[in-house]
This record gives sequence, structure tokens and C-alpha cells, in this order.
Amino acid sequence: MGTDEKVLNLFADLQFTAKWIANSIHNRQQVCDFCWQIDNVLPSNVLNTINYFLDNNNKWEDVDSEYEWPRRAVHWDQPDSSPYKQMHFAFQQLTPVIRGVFNEHVEFQHSNIWEDSPEYTIEPHVDNDAINYAVQIYLNDAGLERGTCMYQNGEIIYQVPFKKNTGYILKNGANSWHGMMTTGNVRRSLYVNYR
Repeated sequence: MGTDEKVLNLFADLQFTAKWIANSIHNRQQVCDFCWQIDNVLPSNVLNTINYFLDNNNKWEDVDSEYEWPRRAVHWDQPDSSPYKQMHFAFQQLTPVIRGVFNEHVEFQHSNIWEDSPEYTIEPHVDNDAINYAVQIYLNDAGLERGTCMYQNGEIIYQVPFKKNTGYILKNGANSWHGMMTTGNVRRSLYVNYR
């Protein structure tokens, strides 16, 4: 197979994946004022490819290393054909979908793939102003209790179960408190934000 044919096949796969994700976003379920759960977000072959890539990836960088709870992210220096970059390109293409669904002008900012240690927790917080919408997709089964919790007046009002191929879209705002305070298994997730 020649280079041009490989590029066209990658592009076709990318289009299929973006359409699949768009369908998942269309079928979202609102779970509170600022959060929507999404299910069956990625085609199973794409999810398997991402996890195989993570199992064999040797380019990681520490995230928030000043905290005791270790999180690492896939380093950006990956080939365009890598699942990491393919997810970046897919969510970049989904910008018009996010705009249309939420009737708001946003621009794609970036994507990351994170791996959180079993000790990882994060206090309830509101994201910084650079984020209008955040999407997090769970890539493995880490235990339902390891999912992100949504808070109102300091109380949990909903927890997105940490179940492979499930996730959420969060509209960032002054009251979009969320966090995860349960230790347990390693968590892998794809994180995307739009501004």
C-alpha cells in the first residue's frame, strides 16, 4: 500500500470515528444543569487501538507534578498516525457539532490522554476560564466509583460511572463543581476542551 493510500485510509477512519462520536454527543443525557453523560463514545476497534497504544507508549509527561496524586499524559511528540493524534484530529473536526448542540460559538483547544495512578484524587473544583466545554471519555474500567462527581452546595448530585467508553461533557461556569475523591484502580481517559 502506497503512502497516499495509507493517508486516505487514515482519513476515512478518522471521518468514521468523528461521525460515531457525533452520534454519541447527539444522544447525550443531561444529568445536571452543567453536565451531560455520553455513552458508547468510540467505536470498539478505536478504543482497543488506543489502549494497545497506551500499553506500549514510552513518551509520557507528568501533569500537575506539584501534587501528591500522580497523573501523567501522553507526550504530544507522536506520529500523526498514532491513536493519540487521531483523537486530536477527530475532536478538532467535531467543533461544529459542539457549537450546534450547545448553540454557542466555541473553538477546539486541545486534547490529552491521561493515566491516573491508583492514588489519584482531585478535590471538587471549577475549571479555569480558558475552558468553556470539557469532554472526558473513560478508556478503561477502573471501578464505577472512580468516576467524576458533580456537586451542588458541597453535595454530590451525580457521579458519572467510570465505565469503559462512557464519559461526559461539562459546561464550565461558576457553579460547575466537579471532582473525584475515591482512590482505587488506574484510570485512563481522553480529555478534550473547547473555548
